[in-house]
Amino acid sequence: MATMISFDAAPLRRAMDANHDLGYALSHRLLRMAYERLERTRVQHLDLYR
Repeated sequence: MATMISFDAAPLRRAMDANHDLGYALSHRLLRMAYERLERTRVQHLDLYR
């Protein structure tokens, strides 16, 4: 099950600029999630073409 959340970008960007640890942690998590989703898609496509 997927969950979607949204944030107002401007305040989030300001918070990340003001707190670099927050910015790093959030970026790291978002990139990890994107990587995992792309990896699952890649595996699904490999299974499809076997």
